[in-house]
Amino acid sequence: MRVLLSDTNWTTSTIAHDLKQAGLYVTLAHSGEDLMEHAKAGEQDFILLDMDMPDMTVFEVLRGLSFLAAAPVSVMTPAGDVDARIKAFNAGADDCVEVTVDSAELVARLIAMARCYAGFSSAELSLGSLTVDVFERRACVHGKPMHLSRLEYELVEMLVLRRSRLASRDQIMAQLYAWEDEPDARIIDVYICRIRAKITELGGEPEMISASVGRGYPFGDALPKMLAA
Repeated sequence: MRVLLSDTNWTTSTIAHDLKQAGLYVTLAHSGEDLMEHAKAGEQDFILLDMDMPDMTVFEVLRGLSFLAAAPVSVMTPAGDVDARIKAFNAGADDCVEVTVDSAELVARLIAMARCYAGFSSAELSLGSLTVDVFERRACVHGKPMHLSRLEYELVEMLVLRRSRLASRDQIMAQLYAWEDEPDARIIDVYICRIRAKITELGGEPEMISASVGRGYPFGDALPKMLAA
C-alpha cells in the first residue's frame, strides 16, 4: 500500500521512516500545495496529514481533498487536543491519531482505513479462490500461498482493493513507483503474466485478472461488469 504523507517536520520524518520500515510505500509532500498536487495526480491508499504545514492550514487541505475523494484521510493531532480532532472531523477527516501514536498502531489503523474504504469488512480480502491478508502481506489461492515478489504482491493487493474499478497501466505505475526510478511501463504486462501463471499453478482462475486494450486491468467482480458493458 502507498501512503501520501505531509512531511514538514522532524516528527513526520520519523513517522515516514517507520512506515517504510513496516513495508508501506511512502510519497512525501513538503507543503499543502505539494500534497494536493500529488493527490490529484497519483495513486495512494490513504493520506496522512500533520497539523503543521507551511502554506495552508490542515483544514484547508482537508476541504480540498474532500472534492477529490482521492483516498481516506487521517490527521495527526496534538496529544489530548480534543478540539483539534473535532475540527479535523468536521473538515472531512476520516480518522485522527495523536502524534505520539505507536508506529505499529498507526500502520494498523491506516491499513484498516484502506480496507474499509474499499468495502472489505475483514483483514482477509477474498475474491473467488484468491485471499489477500493485508496485515501479513501475503496472498493465497485455495488456501495455498502464492510466492510473489514485493511488487507482484503490491499489484495483487492494489487490484483486489480496486476490485470494482478498472486499473490503468498509468495508475498502476503511479501506485508502484510514484515517479521514482520508473522502468518501462510495459513491465506491468510482465507482472500480470507472472501473477496469472502463479494463480493457475495453484488451481485458481487466471481470468480473474484480464486486460482490456486502452482501458486497463479489470479484476474480480469488475470483469463481468466490463464484459456486460
